Amino acid sequence: MRIRQVLVSATVGVLVATGASAGVAATPDSIQTLVAGMSLEQKVGQLFATYVYGDTATTTDPAYTSQNQAAYGVDNGAQVIAKYHLGSVIYFTWSGNLANPTQIATLSNGLQQAAGGVPLLISTDQEGGNVTRIGAPLAVSPGNMAIGATFSAPDSYAMSHATGAQLKALGITVDDAPVVDTNTNPANAADGPRSFGDRAGAVAAMSAASVLGYQSAGIAATAKHFPGLGSTSINTDNGIAVTDETRAQFDANDLPPFRAAIASGVDEIMAAHIVAPSLDPSGAAASLSKPIVTDLLRGTMHYDGVVVTDALSAAALENVDPAERAVRAIEAGDDQLLMPRRAGGGRLGSPHRGSHRRVGDPPAAAQDPPRPVREFAGGRVASGVECRHSATARHCSQDCDRLDHARTQPGRHSSARRRHRRARTRHRMGRRDDPDADRRHRHARREQPARLHRIESERRHDRGCRSGRERQRRRRRHNK
Repeated sequence: MRIRQVLVSATVGVLVATGASAGVAATPDSIQTLVAGMSLEQKVGQLFATYVYGDTATTTDPAYTSQNQAAYGVDNGAQVIAKYHLGSVIYFTWSGNLANPTQIATLSNGLQQAAGGVPLLISTDQEGGNVTRIGAPLAVSPGNMAIGATFSAPDSYAMSHATGAQLKALGITVDDAPVVDTNTNPANAADGPRSFGDRAGAVAAMSAASVLGYQSAGIAATAKHFPGLGSTSINTDNGIAVTDETRAQFDANDLPPFRAAIASGVDEIMAAHIVAPSLDPSGAAASLSKPIVTDLLRGTMHYDGVVVTDALSAAALENVDPAERAVRAIEAGDDQLLMPRRAGGGRLGSPHRGSHRRVGDPPAAAQDPPRPVREFAGGRVASGVECRHSATARHCSQDCDRLDHARTQPGRHSSARRRHRRARTRHRMGRRDDPDADRRHRHARREQPARLHRIESERRHDRGCRSGRERQRRRRRHNK
């Protein structure tokens, strides 16, 4: 299992934060021995990376235990690891994990002790700039855009090395960084200042140096977001993003930084949820696509490290059943499943009505296909989607689709909203059975601009007449 190689090596020395024994570096033989002694449940658990609530591994704070009970059916992080044999835990501020350095190191040590003989991956998104999980007293990077503006690979290395050394001291073994996307779209809402720049060559050089910096400090780096979302404009956390780049454009703009990261020995690569028809005509998200993960990343680019998905709870996967996401990700070639969403609204491990399909089984016939989306100018238009008002689907599905785009662009496309309301009104008033009604309505709308023009002309004429008469009166008074 590729994931064990990174997991074991990345967690060597985790306990040094509080002076505990660091252990011995892993070898291929020791990894095979470790895996051979694991049960099936432990091996399955190693596939999952998720968050736990609490500032310590054994927290008894009701604010955290209630959240852990709702999510996992246990009280704290140590019990979550014992129950589900998690392979990785990711830290966030909103889950209570990142208060101060002492607290973070104590939490990391407690979680590693709970993991027992199978070391735990502990990660966070310490990119710098806009995405900084841990602030002062740590030295914080200004972010990739600022570093990229220096055009200095040594600066990129130094900043990543410093960040990696600080994270290692806190017991964090993986930084979900750097972002190596080439930001070719100025309207990109996902990357922006998180990217090193908009030129593939410069981004590749900075990315390679950053990977070396992190990993020379003793933690694993994660190059993201494969195959590159720099040309998109929608953040996949909020919706579906589709890129219309050709394969040649991917080769020229997006893939060079990933090739450079692979050449630098990057431990992990994160697969994005973007839809890239030129790479996979099926319309599957990249993270769930075998042509992208297995054929392109592993086959063509010869990457043999760990592939982790982007968060499986992202809105970009809203049309895929939560349990089906995990199965399809494994089939695509991913090694680790980040933040899977609970199927059926139940807690992790509880019975639900989600997909029970095993890896290798054909997808369920009732599985909803990915929603086709065309992206432009920061918005999206979905096509072929049944109208929310099912009774009027024949009349307003197109307008509903335009309305989806209008909602992503506040203050724009108000005509789409009006068309949507008119279509709904036609159904309610019975006008859908009266073709002349639509004709009369269109005629009235065509006549309206001319009518308004005539009214405005008359008003200007009246104002002119009144002004002329007023000037004559003033002239007469002046002459007197």
